[in-house]
Amino acid sequence: MKLVDCGATELYEVNSLHVFSDDERGPHSKHHVFNRITYDANILWFSITGFSVEHRLAKVTQWFGLFENLFCATCSVCNRHLQIDPRTTQYLPPLWRDIDVKAGESSKAFHYGCLESD
Repeated sequence: MKLVDCGATELYEVNSLHVFSDDERGPHSKHHVFNRITYDANILWFSITGFSVEHRLAKVTQWFGLFENLFCATCSVCNRHLQIDPRTTQYLPPLWRDIDVKAGESSKAFHYGCLESD
């Protein structure tokens, strides 16, 4: 995040998002799962550029909240925990979460390979 001086007002500009474990210093994680989430978080962040920064931060924070079961979720398509990720060629848990989950509904987790083959 970068502070931009605009005279009397100050604005924050977010150039990128990074996800890594609490024992790392970043900006890149040694864990493939966090690097993949970082990649997806940046796609989400820059796909909603037409909205205010506050709205975008709320959406990304809501999306991060969908990962509370990251290491125990099974895929809603194949019912498996790990699968080879087509982008990283590593075994990863299901990392795709739908940002448009309605209130009271639970988020479904998907492997990217299962989404691509569906």
